[in-house]
Amino acid sequence: MKKKLFIAITTVVSISLLLTVKIGHSYPTGAPAGVANDPSGGSLTCTSCHNGTAITATTQATITSNIPAAGYTPGTVYTITATVNYSGRSTFGFEISPQNSTGTKLGTLVVTSAATTKMVGNKYITQQQAGTTGTSGTHTWTFNWVAPALGSGSVTFWGAFLAANGNGSSSGDVTYKTSYTVAEAVASGVNEIEANTNALSVINLNNALHISYNAQSSATANVELYNLQGALVSSSSFDKQNAGNVELNFDLKGGLSTGVYIVKVQQGTQILTKKLALVF
Repeated sequence: MKKKLFIAITTVVSISLLLTVKIGHSYPTGAPAGVANDPSGGSLTCTSCHNGTAITATTQATITSNIPAAGYTPGTVYTITATVNYSGRSTFGFEISPQNSTGTKLGTLVVTSAATTKMVGNKYITQQQAGTTGTSGTHTWTFNWVAPALGSGSVTFWGAFLAANGNGSSSGDVTYKTSYTVAEAVASGVNEIEANTNALSVINLNNALHISYNAQSSATANVELYNLQGALVSSSSFDKQNAGNVELNFDLKGGLSTGVYIVKVQQGTQILTKKLALVF
């Protein structure tokens, strides 16, 4: 009886130790989804699996990009760079997710180096095992991001970074958390477009929009109507319009409901936008 009891206790202890090692061990092949310090994941970080408290990074961990200071252009592909620094260490990890304040993913993450980075779920990008070891004291990952639809607004890249000591356990590792916010270039000028030679005038005629603007060059004109969720709800192309004053009547298709919309007009390389309320 005592022998059976001893075996049972030994088995329980062994299982407990195995679970502890599995739970506490790092993730060299990539972090699990939802630990990027992001709203969708409940602000969890690498400390979910590694001991310690996440440190708000200043220079130790950064997220940067080639997005202009004025903000991103919807549909454009940008390069995102993630960097972590810790003197004397050469094993690192990260997880990043682009979201709004409510946890909705904005834009599309694109893996550009399958050997060093990968997607987990559809919201997060993290390191591959080959992407954990870098130059002593620092490591950098890059990936692409396709900017979201018109009207998406500001996007925050939430990130958690790990500087591991390489002892094979969860102890002694350091976790950093940071974020990087970018504005939407179009959105910054949507509410009010300054009264200048390129201003866009839109008059609601109920069954059509009367659009007028000063064109910089002769080209075909394209008009698109978006809702505030960034979905294209109506569009139309017009024949070549001369430079100078242009006036167009954009027919509104049936089925639209009363609400706020964004009108986008493109003639050649010139793009004009305006937000307006439509009542039906």
